[in-house]
This record gives sequence, structure tokens and C-alpha cells, in this order.
Amino acid sequence: SFVAGGPLVRVNCAAIARDRLEEEFFGHAGARMGFLEAASGGTLFLDELADMSLPNQAKLLRVLEEREVLRVGSARPVPVDIKVIAATNVDLRQAVARGRFRQDLYYRLNVAELMLPPLHERGDDILLLARHLLAQHARNMERAALILAPATQQCLLAYDWPGNVRELSNEMERAAALTVDTVVRPSDLSPKLLAALARHGGIRTPGAALREPPVVQETFNLEQTERLLVQRALDACQGNKSRAAALLGITREGLRKKLLRLGRTARGHDGEEA
Repeated sequence: SFVAGGPLVRVNCAAIARDRLEEEFFGHAGARMGFLEAASGGTLFLDELADMSLPNQAKLLRVLEEREVLRVGSARPVPVDIKVIAATNVDLRQAVARGRFRQDLYYRLNVAELMLPPLHERGDDILLLARHLLAQHARNMERAALILAPATQQCLLAYDWPGNVRELSNEMERAAALTVDTVVRPSDLSPKLLAALARHGGIRTPGAALREPPVVQETFNLEQTERLLVQRALDACQGNKSRAAALLGITREGLRKKLLRLGRTARGHDGEEA
């Protein structure tokens, strides 16, 4: 029977190729156990559940009903006893109505439902999460503690956050990498976020917030500041030019040209020089 404090197995259903999902979940005869066996006696957490194909949904339902797993290529079932927690950002009722999610699996899993509001409905929780994530990314980059300027906090509260916490984390990672001093200002936020706020008039004083320039040390001229930001982005991404370009809000080709103009080269993970 289920034992409290047993193993916790986390699975992102969207990250597994559909043709590999069956083997990953159920294991392979004579090779290895799958996620379901590994979670036996504990909890299986299924993230992005709605990304699971209908055939694999049927197989998961069979496991939950029969409490046994049949490894790929095996004829001998293996008993399992698991608690399942599932999460998705898809409205499963609508998915069922559209034939994209099995109704029987939905009712089998929906014993206790917990609705989490999207980030833009969380009020001041956005700022609590932003400060936590900013501190976390700053520590990872071995930077001094960073603070959010009041105008920046206003921007974060006004934005819709279609990507929820993942998008907020990416935004704070970008700020931790590129902010010149210890204060994150609106101009340190991504061009995409600022453009969305400008389009929808989401900032109470958009002119001041969007035009506010970053504070730089007096010894920096424009080229030196740009060089510093590019280097910080490359350092934060361990030399991965594609990620550094995304962090800077430009294309990889744009970064390559920028590096050439600044008179330096950077070697990426693929060994190619920019």
C-alpha cells in the first residue's frame, strides 16, 4: 500500500517524445523500469498532462485501474501502488469536450481539484515571486543582491504574464545577467515586455517608465556599457551564443555582428567563433 514519504517521481509529459513516452512510463523488458514502477510506494507527479496522446492516456488509465504495469516487450505484469498528482495549464473539461482528452481518465484523476490562478491574477504575489527569483538568479551568477526599482515593480504588476511563472523566471534571469548596477530599472526589462506594456497602456506613467535610462558608472561610455552587457550575457549562458542572444533580446546573427563590431570574439559550445 502507499507509504507516506515514499519516492516522488516528477515527469514533464511535454518534454518526452510521443514515440518514447510508453517506454519511459512503463519501462522495457529486461532493460529498466519506467516512471510508474519507480514511483511505486510513493507519488508520481505528471506535469503538462494534456500533452499526453490519447493512446497513452488509455494505457495510463489501465494502470490506474488495474494497479499493474506491463513493460514494453514483456508478458508479465508488475504490481504498482502509486498516488498520482497531475498538473496542466489546459482546461481539461474543454479538452474532453473537443475529444482531445479521455473523459474516463479525467474523472479517474479528478478526485480532488486545486485551481491555481494565472500569475496576472495573483496581485502582489508577483512581486514576492519576482524578488525570490531575482535573488536566486543573482546568487547563481555570483552577483551582489539586486533590488527592483518602484517603476519596475509597477511594470511587473501591469504585465499580463502569458507564460506565468516560467516567463517571470526568465525575465528575472535576464535582469540578473544584464543589470549594470544593483537596481533593476524598467529599461533592464526585456523589449518584449516593455513593448506589450506600451501597446496596452499598462503602465500608469509609461513615458517615465519606458524612457528611464539605466544608471551606469561614470567611467562607462556607450560602447563600454554595451561590451559589459554582452559579456555578462555570455558569462550567464556559459558561452552559449544562442541563449545569450535571447537574453539580450536580439538574434544570434545580431549578436555575432555586435561582437565583430566590438572587436572581440566569443567561442560558443559548438566551438564556432563569432
